[in-house]
Amino acid sequence: MSPSAEVSARPSISRALPYQADGDGLSRTSLPLSPPTRLTSVSADQLIASLRSLDRKDAALHASVAEAVMQLGIHTLSPASLADLFCVLAEARHPAPDFYTAAVRVLAANVQALPPLSLGELLWACHRVLPSETASLIVPDLVKQATFKIYDFKPQELVQLLTALAKGPSPSAPEMLLEGAHSQLTLYISRGLLKGGADLTQALWALARLGSYNRAVFDAAKRRLLALPPAAAGTGACCGGLGTAATGSTASASSLDGDDASDGSSSGGADGSNAARAEDGEGGGGGAPAFEREDVVQSMDGSELARLAWAFVTVRQQDERHRTLHDVPLLNTIVDRAHRILSSFNPHDLITLLAAYSSVPHYELRFYHDAATALLGSLSGGSSSSAGGADAAAAGQEGGLSKADVIAAAWAYARVQHRASKPFVEALLSEALKYTSQYEPEELLHLARTMTSTGAFSDPLMRYIVQRAVTCHVGSTDTAAGKGSVNGSAALAMPLFDAVQLLELARILATVQHHNTEFYSSAQADVLRAVNDAYMAVDIEEQTTYCGCTDPNGLQK
Repeated sequence: MSPSAEVSARPSISRALPYQADGDGLSRTSLPLSPPTRLTSVSADQLIASLRSLDRKDAALHASVAEAVMQLGIHTLSPASLADLFCVLAEARHPAPDFYTAAVRVLAANVQALPPLSLGELLWACHRVLPSETASLIVPDLVKQATFKIYDFKPQELVQLLTALAKGPSPSAPEMLLEGAHSQLTLYISRGLLKGGADLTQALWALARLGSYNRAVFDAAKRRLLALPPAAAGTGACCGGLGTAATGSTASASSLDGDDASDGSSSGGADGSNAARAEDGEGGGGGAPAFEREDVVQSMDGSELARLAWAFVTVRQQDERHRTLHDVPLLNTIVDRAHRILSSFNPHDLITLLAAYSSVPHYELRFYHDAATALLGSLSGGSSSSAGGADAAAAGQEGGLSKADVIAAAWAYARVQHRASKPFVEALLSEALKYTSQYEPEELLHLARTMTSTGAFSDPLMRYIVQRAVTCHVGSTDTAAGKGSVNGSAALAMPLFDAVQLLELARILATVQHHNTEFYSSAQADVLRAVNDAYMAVDIEEQTTYCGCTDPNGLQK
């Protein structure tokens, strides 16, 4: 399950910057727009402070500032000030390619001088506005420097760094950086230094997006989310390593977690000196603060709940001990909160939450039924038009669900075999007809399985799937002889059904023949002939290194 859950907003920065506390920020009218040379008398910090406080869509002001900095000389700014200005312009998506290119050259030579906060911000900004060729000049150095300074990142700075890495074009991070992030996050979560649910959810989502799982981090997060006391300090569970299970005052937490005891499998690196650095950077003094019970989940909105559920079910399934079984109390808490604020969910977040729960699966009949009722109003009337392409994609944005959301919702309800919301599923299948020419064969099979698993049915959609499969499959002798809504020119460009997919479709057709016995009996025969064509078209010698035959010289084929 991988429904798309991408967010383009910039991560919030909770730490006040030095120039924001001086009270010398400039008003909009105090920055003349022309000529730009008049801006050269204003300090860099004043420019940045003013830009942060004004409308990010003020293109004229951003253009004047960028031009003034170029005339003054980028080298006159300190690396931190230049990075701040770069991030402000990137946040506004101001088109200043010359400024960005020149700034990247200067910053790439001064990465070592950037503080942790600037590293995370700049990494995010580079992914936001730079083409891949230009970003490659500085992003590797930023990641390398962040790895060296990973134990100097404060909680919100670390969350921002992980978010920037997760939102890159190809989410990835060095193993050494992730190991340090795991140990620091475990410490920060256990000590309650990630206040509220936003930062905690963002950190877990970023780790899941990066494909990085650490049991200590997610166990500490679960305790925090369920308002349970952290693991005992002597166990090492708060510092990246997993010691023995907590006892005494934390007996209830241990019984909930079941086999939380360590097997030494954590990726740590947070020793006593690391903990001391964290204390000096955030808490001051020695010793962990007293545990404060905070009902984090009950303050979350729909987007945070969806991300939290997606993060847990995505990475927990990588755990060899099937930790999702021990996350049932947390999953129940999330779904209870989601049920109370169901009307405030946007369709994408609600579908993401449903898909996450279906993948475990964690099935709540009433929640799925009420969610279907809420989503029914988001559909665009079940248009039966089969026109695909850009027009259909635009229609999905203006009204109704996107293609990815349609597939995710259909998969979620089919996965748990939910049969109590047929009106919604039938409307969803009608909505799917808007994107017919955009589907991959496996996506069409998802839609077909939805009909057999939920009891809903869409005759136009099933006829299209049959026609597409018979027309566009491996070994087809007349691909251009399309039927119905699959015309010859479109069929040539469509992905082909393979033999296994065709056989699965034939099995599905055997369960829907009662809707139209004459048509679907004939369709099943056509699909089975296509299965034979597909198998006959496969070269066995290309599929395996050993086919049981030898050539005339006695050598294995």
